[in-house]
Amino acid sequence: MMVFEDDIKKNIVNHSGIRYYDFKKLLTPRYLRVWMDLGTGWLFIQVIMCFAWILNKSYPSWFVLTGVISSILLGYVMAYIQLFLHEAAHYNISHNKMF
Repeated sequence: MMVFEDDIKKNIVNHSGIRYYDFKKLLTPRYLRVWMDLGTGWLFIQVIMCFAWILNKSYPSWFVLTGVISSILLGYVMAYIQLFLHEAAHYNISHNKMF
């Protein structure tokens, strides 16, 4: 006898006794939160770039240290934004598939 994925999901129960299948129906998307988090990521890119520019102008001898630190921070923020791009590929960013 084969067990299908939907049958498994219907039988998974949390510690409160709520089935996964029922819990999933209770979830509602919070699009404003998603867009605010995405905007925060883009804001941090601007802040990191400005901070690196100011440090480079103020302390030009620190350009290697400034470059390394800002590159690490930019990589982290870009990976953060990439998670949103991944979700957008699954149409989870907007209630409308056009955006």
